[in-house]
Amino acid sequence: MCTDSEWASFATKRKPVRVSSPHGQQTATYWLQLPYRYAIPLLLVMTTLNWAVSQSMFFASTLYYRDGQEVPELSAPVLGWSASAVLLAVLLGGAGLGVCGALAVFQRYPPGPPLVGGCSLVISGACHARPDDENIEFGPMQWGVISENGNGTSHSGFASGDVRMPYHGQMCE
Repeated sequence: MCTDSEWASFATKRKPVRVSSPHGQQTATYWLQLPYRYAIPLLLVMTTLNWAVSQSMFFASTLYYRDGQEVPELSAPVLGWSASAVLLAVLLGGAGLGVCGALAVFQRYPPGPPLVGGCSLVISGACHARPDDENIEFGPMQWGVISENGNGTSHSGFASGDVRMPYHGQMCE
């Protein structure tokens, strides 16, 4: 979802790519590989969920006494559980899934490049720049129609120069 959102944002404005070791006008990557508005809440929810799960079960040693004397054959280690911690873990996990589902359903992407979902074939097709566009990777770029072919098709990709949005139904290579 975050990948598609960042991918689609290249169609609406010119911006540099995000990489681990920036050169030129490139920008540094996020530390957690997600935008902080997603990474910080996710980190807090997962930490709390892990804590709740760790508190939900515990080992206990039961000692059985008869007439003030321990009876070893009746004493045993047991596994105990905390209903409140289990309930907290289930509620927190369910709420997290609900929020993720709501984000997925209500996420709107700007018109522009097809959503790739990490498909390397689509990414490769979009990354073929114009032959005259040298060192495009070091500066800001934008996605759009970069060339028109004589047979009614066009090529869409990234360019450092002017691009235009494809129209609905346009055949692109």
